[in-house]
Amino acid sequence: MAAFDWFWKAMGSSSERNNKKSKSIVTDSERLITELNALDDAQLADRARECASGGELKDKSTFLACLAVAAERKLGLSPYHVQSQAVLRLLEGDVIQMATGEGKTLVGAMAATGFALTGKRVHVVTVNNYLASRDAEWMRPLVETFGLTVASVTEKLTAQERRQAYGSDIIYAPVNELGFDVLRDNQITSREQTVQIPADVALVDEADSVLVDEALVPLVLAGSRKGEAPTGQITDVVSRLREDIDYGIGQDGRTVSLTDEGAHRVERELGIDSLYSEENIGSVLSKSTSRCMPKRC
Repeated sequence: MAAFDWFWKAMGSSSERNNKKSKSIVTDSERLITELNALDDAQLADRARECASGGELKDKSTFLACLAVAAERKLGLSPYHVQSQAVLRLLEGDVIQMATGEGKTLVGAMAATGFALTGKRVHVVTVNNYLASRDAEWMRPLVETFGLTVASVTEKLTAQERRQAYGSDIIYAPVNELGFDVLRDNQITSREQTVQIPADVALVDEADSVLVDEALVPLVLAGSRKGEAPTGQITDVVSRLREDIDYGIGQDGRTVSLTDEGAHRVERELGIDSLYSEENIGSVLSKSTSRCMPKRC
């Protein structure tokens, strides 16, 4: 990831920042695990909430130990030293870099749980629907141990299902779905139609992909309506168009475009001013070009 060194620096990441202090806190937390293992789930959750009372983490070592014990009990995953250190740095607001296979999913869930216990609503931002759905279900037992709710937002959900999902303490969602929900919420006519509840904290999985690569792809909401069947007049006009004179077919054999001569001919025979006007571009023009295809086949 050397190519993205500039990105990490811009986000405030530093390989040496608070490194020594973090290792000390994690080492202390590992010494507490045996003691906390003697607690049942309810007592463990209470202990974690005590550490996060007042909206901030007061005893970070104990808090990390609580998360580690719950991860082992509910997921069968014991966080390694570096994973606990990564959780701590996320809770402090740092950017972390972990290689594939180092357990980013567990780290993200532990950090999200930590933020949620301090009273913050958390969005865990992923790159696709599969990861959002998988990670939410996989990490659910850990999150629910502490009395928190978790859900995923994917493209298949209805507006009502999205509204319910956003009401959870922790939401896993692809960046595109979050973006589309923002766009849709800006088109509503009453507050009751609002779907998204803003996050207090966003944990971004694969930050370079989400904040750089995906950011280059514009999000566009397009309206739709049922199209009318091509009229006999359009079909008749198109059937007399000449390939390479009135229209051309792309090299892939799947795209058709009218030449200037062909467009003028269609306009003249249909008695319209312009094929490219707002009222015609989505109906007459699309029908005209689509009807050209059979000539090639």
